[in-house]
Amino acid sequence: MLSSIFDFPRNAETYLHRVGRSGRFGHLGLAVNLITYEDRFNLYRIEQELGTEIKQIPPQIDQAIYCL
Repeated sequence: MLSSIFDFPRNAETYLHRVGRSGRFGHLGLAVNLITYEDRFNLYRIEQELGTEIKQIPPQIDQAIYCL
């Protein structure tokens, strides 16, 4: 399942609610966040609050991932 986030949230609770839709019932999911320059502060704050790193999509994606 894919979750696309166009309006990046301001807090971790809202972020988790949105990305949680991508991996329901034990299935793997992918969340794609489209952020503005200004959103980077919220992104950093959410990463700190959740104790995780939200990584950028690599410039090239291995074709094997399409088979998942």
